[in-house]
Amino acid sequence: MSFFESRNVFLASIPYVITMFLSEKKDLPKTGRVFAFIVWLLFLSNALYIITDLYHLQRSTAQLIRLDTLVIITFATTGAVLFYCSLNKMMKIIKKHYKIKQEKIVVILICFLSAFGIYIGRYLRFNSWEILSNPKPLINNVLLQPKAHIKAWLFTILFGLLLSFGHFIFKRFALKKTRI
Repeated sequence: MSFFESRNVFLASIPYVITMFLSEKKDLPKTGRVFAFIVWLLFLSNALYIITDLYHLQRSTAQLIRLDTLVIITFATTGAVLFYCSLNKMMKIIKKHYKIKQEKIVVILICFLSAFGIYIGRYLRFNSWEILSNPKPLINNVLLQPKAHIKAWLFTILFGLLLSFGHFIFKRFALKKTRI
C-alpha cells in the first residue's frame, strides 16, 4: 500500500512545484502562464486525493492497521498542506498578473473543481492526464448523464465546501504566522 501513497505524494507535489516555478519565473509569456495554470489545476486534486486512501484501511490486516493508518494519515496531511500552500501561492500569482476582484469566488471554484477531480479519480478511476487525452468517456459518464451520477454532484458539493472551508482556515493561520 505504501508504494501507491508515495506515488500519490509525488503527484501531490506537482502543483506546488509548478507554483514555485511560476513565482520564480518573472518573464514567462501569458500563454506559458495559462498553460502552467491548466496543468496545475489538472494535478491539484491529486494533493487531496490521498485523503480518500483511508478507504483502503478496510483491507488492512489486524497486524498492520496501525502502521497503514499512520502512513495514510501522514501522506494525506502532507497532501493537504501541499494543496493549501499551492493554492495560496497560485492565488498570489494570479493576483499579480491579473486584476481579479473576487478572489474568494476563484478560490471556491478551484476547490469545487478539485473536489470533482477527486471524485472522478477515486470513483470513476480517471487519471489527471486522461481529462485532456481522452475526455469523451468523462463527458459521457458525468456531464451528459447527471441524474445517473447524483453521487458525483453530492460528493463534489460536500467535498468542495470542506476544501473551501479548509482554505479559509489555512489562510487565516498563515496570515497569523506571518504577523508574529
